[in-house]
Amino acid sequence: MLKYLMVASCARPLTLLLYAPVLDKQIQGEYLDRKELLEIPGCKAVRPEHVAKPLMNRKDREYEAYLRKANDIASMSHGIMINTWEDLEAKSLKAMREHPEWKKILQVPVYTIGPLFRSAGQPGGGSTAPRSELLDWLDKRPRESVLYVAFGSMGVLSAEQIIEMAWGLELSKQRFIWVVHPPSKRSGDKGNEISEYLPEGFMARTRGSHQWRIQDENVIWTKCNA
Repeated sequence: MLKYLMVASCARPLTLLLYAPVLDKQIQGEYLDRKELLEIPGCKAVRPEHVAKPLMNRKDREYEAYLRKANDIASMSHGIMINTWEDLEAKSLKAMREHPEWKKILQVPVYTIGPLFRSAGQPGGGSTAPRSELLDWLDKRPRESVLYVAFGSMGVLSAEQIIEMAWGLELSKQRFIWVVHPPSKRSGDKGNEISEYLPEGFMARTRGSHQWRIQDENVIWTKCNA
């Protein structure tokens, strides 16, 4: 029986995942300590601070699990289905299908089946989880009156970029939802609390109907300004 793998993310994160075992052999030390971009054949190079979370600490068991996952994906299926479409990620898809270096890594066809998405408020996996308080908050705001800022699971900002984004959102005087991770490179003795990286007084100045809620791996929804 043929086995196909469904990848819920788009193609670009998949290229980093599948090429991670090669980078592991090519590069010494921590990726975050590098100044040079991480080169992936046929694809746009990756900034070290933009690598997936498991790649941020090569001594962690999560890093080894990430490499095993990459090897499993490349060897244990007859094809890969990706939640994207051809025009959106033509460069990454072309590389995986045609580049000589990729033919050494991936010997199965790649199919695009996206965009697939879950409707707002629809629980996944048959879950009976209650409706998100975020949707309740949005329902009380005027239509098209809330900014949504998110850079995806690979979009980890630096501490300086978080400060600049916070200032921009505050000065915009708009309601907003901001999905943000702690920075990839910690600043001094600061930890995983995103509030430690925001401008002083930001929380008070944008309070309004302000709320915080931890989501999954330190992802935070910030809902500001009534």
